[in-house]
Amino acid sequence: MAASGDHSFIVYIDEGGDDGIRSFRHTGDGGTSPWLVIAGCIVSAKHDAEMPGWRNAIIGAFPGKQRRDLHFKDLDHSQKLFAAAEIAKLPVRLVAIMSNKTTIPNHPRKTLFEKKNTLYWYLCRYLVERVSMWCARRARKKLDPGNGMAKLIFSRRGGLDYDDFRAYLLRLKEIDRDAETPSAIDWSAIDIEAVAAMDHASRAGLQIADTPPSAFLRAVAPDRYGNVEPHYAKLLAPRMMMNEKELILGAGVKPVPRLDKMTLTSAEREISV
Repeated sequence: MAASGDHSFIVYIDEGGDDGIRSFRHTGDGGTSPWLVIAGCIVSAKHDAEMPGWRNAIIGAFPGKQRRDLHFKDLDHSQKLFAAAEIAKLPVRLVAIMSNKTTIPNHPRKTLFEKKNTLYWYLCRYLVERVSMWCARRARKKLDPGNGMAKLIFSRRGGLDYDDFRAYLLRLKEIDRDAETPSAIDWSAIDIEAVAAMDHASRAGLQIADTPPSAFLRAVAPDRYGNVEPHYAKLLAPRMMMNEKELILGAGVKPVPRLDKMTLTSAEREISV
């Protein structure tokens, strides 16, 4: 296990929505969210100490009583736009995995996703794939100090056992070792034993990481009036991970399933930013 100070990258992870797959709501009324978004904010360890200053600069711009932390859901529309625009200026890299849960009831593996936390960890696998590939590319170019590995820090969520996630990653790594077609995870860049969970208020990086999943959730999950709001997500586009063709969709923004397998409105399809 690598010592925490040796990591080249810190990855802050948070989610928007929930993992329920029944009684989906189509407005802001009762029911489960039709989407679950899990997002990661990658920062070089050399910049991690700057996170509190970045957070303070954002909340310091808001009038009235000074907030002690940054929480996207507590902001008004103009503040959300400002927060997203400011985060887009930071030296971080963002990834959003977006599950359209309304497709799951017709999925052949529906019973699997009904098991507690299975969908959450399944989406985290996509996140880890993208994080590992990006960090490994940086490490090969020796762009960041440290051991080339990433430490994953989750915003603590009730009902999740993070030991289970460590065990899940260890199983995937063992399977990859003998697989003819291994996963896309570059294990050289992921420190499995260092996976941690912390309270939202305890780490500025988690507060900054709170904006991307909520921003992308608002782009596809209707409010109580049936409207979606893609502008927050679009403002984050400069910081989203891209593939070799400089495309965000499929890299920094990963819809699950693919967009062509979903029934979406034209407004919801703007998640392709």
